[in-house]
Amino acid sequence: MSDAKAAQLKQTVASYALKDDPGADSRSSNVLQAQNLPADPESHGPPEEKENNKEKKIEWNEKPSEQVYDGRNEFNVDGPIKIDPSSVTFGLDGLKYEVDWYTLDKNGNVVPEWRSNDFKPKEGTASSIYGYSGKSETYHPPIPSKHGYRVIIRVPPQHSYNGNSTGIHLNVYSPKGTRMNKISK
Repeated sequence: MSDAKAAQLKQTVASYALKDDPGADSRSSNVLQAQNLPADPESHGPPEEKENNKEKKIEWNEKPSEQVYDGRNEFNVDGPIKIDPSSVTFGLDGLKYEVDWYTLDKNGNVVPEWRSNDFKPKEGTASSIYGYSGKSETYHPPIPSKHGYRVIIRVPPQHSYNGNSTGIHLNVYSPKGTRMNKISK
């Protein structure tokens, strides 16, 4: 068995065991040792494979490229985006949103594509507790495109968490040196 397959098996066994039984980590390690599998998946595999698995550090613009409050918001972008929730609500507040990607052709038009009924956009949540907004989320395009992407951030109608709710808005950042153009409807 190759080192990569062994590492993948170890990770799978450990993740399933830990979901159901927090004390199973040592037992899964014993099972792997009995099968003569490596204990540390990071210590095996070609160096270039390890380097490709590390996410490259992205330098984001210091100020948000756009802000999203509600509804459907469309942007043409060159690559990943970062969404940072923000709120001044004193108390609890929350928001659900969706992020969807489409590739663009050389003229900046969306390339038609077929999607199965099982397809769902990425879903995100944002929360605010006593003025502290949740953590930022980075969204990457699902497929390569040399002409860029249309990213759609949709904020469906939300229920109010409390009478003091000022709502949450999403600060949307693009990497330094890339475009982010809002599409007017």
